[in-house]
Amino acid sequence: FFHRLGRALKRKKVDRGLYSVGGEIVVEGDPFVDHPILMLKLFRHCQALKLAPGQSTLRKISQNLHHLDRSIIDSPQARDIFLEILSQDDAADALRQMHDAGVLGKYIPEFEGLTSLAQYDLYHRYTVDEHVLRALKHLEDLENTQEPELKELSTLYKRVHKPWLLKLAVLMHDIGKIRGKGHAETGAAIVSEIAQRWDIEEEDCKRLRFLVENHLTMSHLSQRRNISDENMVAGFARILESEENLTLLYLLTYADTRGVGPHVWTTWKGALLWELYHETHNYFVRGGKPEYSLEDTLEQVKSRTIAMLGEDVGVEEMENYLHAMPYHYLTTTPPDRLVRHLELVRNLKEKSIVLDQTHDFLKGSTELVVCTREKPGLFSNIAGTLSAMNINIIGAQIYTGTDGSVLDILQVNGLDGKPVTDQETWEMVNHFLTRILEGKLTMEQLMSGRKKPLQAGKVEHMEVIPKVSLDNISSDTHTVIDVIAQDKLGLLYSIANTLFSEGANIYLARISTEVHRAINSFYITDFEGRKIEDVDVLNELERKLLEAISSED
Repeated sequence: FFHRLGRALKRKKVDRGLYSVGGEIVVEGDPFVDHPILMLKLFRHCQALKLAPGQSTLRKISQNLHHLDRSIIDSPQARDIFLEILSQDDAADALRQMHDAGVLGKYIPEFEGLTSLAQYDLYHRYTVDEHVLRALKHLEDLENTQEPELKELSTLYKRVHKPWLLKLAVLMHDIGKIRGKGHAETGAAIVSEIAQRWDIEEEDCKRLRFLVENHLTMSHLSQRRNISDENMVAGFARILESEENLTLLYLLTYADTRGVGPHVWTTWKGALLWELYHETHNYFVRGGKPEYSLEDTLEQVKSRTIAMLGEDVGVEEMENYLHAMPYHYLTTTPPDRLVRHLELVRNLKEKSIVLDQTHDFLKGSTELVVCTREKPGLFSNIAGTLSAMNINIIGAQIYTGTDGSVLDILQVNGLDGKPVTDQETWEMVNHFLTRILEGKLTMEQLMSGRKKPLQAGKVEHMEVIPKVSLDNISSDTHTVIDVIAQDKLGLLYSIANTLFSEGANIYLARISTEVHRAINSFYITDFEGRKIEDVDVLNELERKLLEAISSED
């Protein structure tokens, strides 16, 4: 009796037929029959009062879901309640409560199709509905994150003018998957219909459609294209149209990636995304104009670099080195690295190859600089050697000076996704590469002696259909090739060796892996440094690459 009396005294009315009792909202009578909109308001009350719907409440909702008909779906009042939920700091938790109760799918019929919708690959760990709810939670967690690498994202998130719009985009970004392939374009059309139903302002509707339609774009460009290419950045800026779209798409891309599954978001992916955001933001700030002229840029690089010279390097020697190296190398390499690279080139007088490693624990990678002399098939030999040592290449830039010196700058990590700090490993890499370049060891001999890394437990396998795409639009100076294939032993070596055999020179490589699928992109020219535009040559190159990546290990 006293227990019931205590509960009654603590009971507070929340709304028509809704009461808060012991941290829960309970229902008295059948208020949902005559006022079904209370099923939406209930979750707004839960959000505002930090409560949860009780089990009896959930049963009552389940019995009355059929009352959430078109009169509610098309109701301006219901829209206002839903957008108010999205406007609060903890919308992800409220929407999960609504989804678990069956209310979210009833109010937004399009969303109901995502419920328990499986994604048949090993990359996406969750069903689509679970994925988008997790993505929304990751987005809101930026508000109070303590992770140093997310500091910039957190700052941008706190500055968002209309949080509800961004959250709605995250919630709806995969809505097109209810209709199969091409989900980004399909989703944009669906979300436009929803926005019109809710009578959302035209500008907001346009932005919502843009975000859903382009939610894959930033990830694609950051991981597969040359971020330092001014033309690529300009093209991306034209798609975006505004700085605000850039910020919102950046935040959406982050949330989408984090919501895929554990360990999918990496510091390296984060660094690439931040670099693309930064370059594009600067482009908007400059009004699309180059920061400096070609002559001014080279002069600034030269003056800053010469100011950092030590006593053992003369100004004339540095000037000769700068004049010998490609323009793109000079404008993307910090002065302190230019000085260090010159020191490596000077050491080539006594050796056939010089290696240098710098570890970046924030990015989770090691920058490997391979300094040697120009030699056909060099990159494929480097790729094969690193593969034999169980070192992953996640990015590469290849520079050849007019004096015949070569700097291959690679971003690598170990099988654990961390920088490769073991000095003995690098000594072995140096040893094997030296022997290969001197003709004392073949790549076939090295690869045949490689041991597969031990794996903890059985690894799931899902076949990947090999695909090669040729792109002569993204770059004015290079042909871009995207290769998607089953991730396997020596894959990058096979691709690089095939490109070399077919007369292609690799200028830049972007390498990423999604569980079992390798996605590699290469900027190439012919051996004369020209873009490859002959259709027959490109078709043969595509055929040879497909043949190479389809073969067994």
